[in-house]
Parts: sequence; C-alpha cells; structure tokens
Amino acid sequence: MTDAAVLKQLAPAGGLRVAIAVSPSPSAQFAIRDGDNFRGVAVTLGRALAGENFDLVLPWGTPDERERSDRIAAALPRARVPDQAPLDVVARLLAGARFVVGVDTGLLHLAAALGVPLVAIFVGSNPSLTGPIGYGPMAVLGAEDAPPSVGEVVDAVGKTTR
Repeated sequence: MTDAAVLKQLAPAGGLRVAIAVSPSPSAQFAIRDGDNFRGVAVTLGRALAGENFDLVLPWGTPDERERSDRIAAALPRARVPDQAPLDVVARLLAGARFVVGVDTGLLHLAAALGVPLVAIFVGSNPSLTGPIGYGPMAVLGAEDAPPSVGEVVDAVGKTTR
C-alpha cells in the first residue's frame, strides 16, 4: 500500500477531525486513580467526542498494542484502529490531528514537536525530566506514581482544545 493510501485509510472523508489516543505499551501499563486505566480514558474520551464529529484513531506498534487498541475501538462507534504504517505517514496523521492524548511515548513527543495540542499523561516517569517539548497548547498531567484521574484527563482535553 502506498503512503498516500495508508494516510487516506487513516483520515476520514472531508478532512481530519481526528483525535489520536496513543496507547501505552505493555511496559508502560498503568492504573489511573479511581481504578480506571488507559482504556477508561480512551472510551470516556471517545464517547464525549462522538457527538462532536470526531474520529478517535488508535495507532499501535506491537501486536499487544494492536490488541489493546482493538478492545478500545470495539467499545466506541467512531474509533478506528489503522493498519500499521511507516513513521512518516503516522507523523502526517499526527500533524493533522485536532489533538493528541497519550502517555509518555515517542508518538506523544512527536506530536508535541509538531505543535499539535496535546494532553500528556505521566505515571511512571518524571515529566519535569522527560515531558513533551513543543509550541502548541499542552497539558501535562500526573507524575511518577501519581497518575491523574479520567476526569482530569477529559477536563484537560476540553481546556487544551478551546
């Protein structure tokens, strides 16, 4: 498949009204306060966005991440799990996204460097040492062993994307 074909598969018809949720890798598993986890964040966010004409895209890199993204997408009417794509294609998708929500991963940092509005979730590292750097609007939530709640993440998305 050509890069253009992959990007077309990722982006909805009529332009990018896409929110990207960057799923944690197995090494970055975490529990958000109140017993929720990344799936809870993504599902809550996806439901909130469904009425606002957004598609939630859940990129992945490993088979475990694909399985996790598939489980999240199964709970949401407007969520999509794209085929695996080269980094330059994913970078173009990130650059056109309305916003990105994710944990401390390479894709989150790429989105920050591209100036995409984002909400960064930290739970296993210190954001003052490894936080995203960029010129777009961003909220950095949580800290090592101090994760945010699902409500805090959803509130931060609303404030960051206004």
